[in-house]
Amino acid sequence: LVDKSRFNLPYSFTLVCTIITSGANLDSSSENRTQDDSFPCLMVSPLPLQEELKEMLLNDKHSDVQLKTRDKIIAAHKCLLSARSPVFSEMFDQNMLESQTAVVDIPDVESETLQSFLEFLYTDTITNTDYEKLLKLMFVADKYQVDYLKNRCSLILMSKLSLENVCEVVSASDAVNQPNLKLCAVNFIKENKKKIISSTVWPEWVEKNMKLAVEVFSKLIDV
Repeated sequence: LVDKSRFNLPYSFTLVCTIITSGANLDSSSENRTQDDSFPCLMVSPLPLQEELKEMLLNDKHSDVQLKTRDKIIAAHKCLLSARSPVFSEMFDQNMLESQTAVVDIPDVESETLQSFLEFLYTDTITNTDYEKLLKLMFVADKYQVDYLKNRCSLILMSKLSLENVCEVVSASDAVNQPNLKLCAVNFIKENKKKIISSTVWPEWVEKNMKLAVEVFSKLIDV
């Protein structure tokens, strides 16, 4: 309510605004307005933050660190990497080589996987849900302690279990400490016990993962 004595207005009015947080529209209405008075309706369509951050990543805008794989250099931003990953945070906070040179060598991660990892850090989205790529992404998330991403990958991988990859998923989930994914994979083996044990993949996997195989066998006994 406007104090007309303070602003020397000949009338008073109450302005009621409804704000839609999605940014699609900004609707306004008023009560007790004079016939001559009008307020134009504002149409607000801001660019989503995710898109702006993705654009910043792709265009190297204001970048201050380089991430080097074996075949590519990707520019990034220390502040964002530090905010999203405790590993990067410690790396840049301490007087480590990466902090001094602004270059992080990552020879054990493929450039495509690193790009997907950075895209998630900047936008919270996973654009490629191919099985092999998700598995690699989950390992990078574990390496840099981005648990939210690791959990997201794990959840998607549950829906991609097959006779061919379930043993690999058991190993991967054990390596990155994803008990829910591991349980899901073991249950898949239990449900498809005959087909999996008679496959060529099974004996090779058991030979290479004896300790883990014993654990899986103990789950199969009750079936």
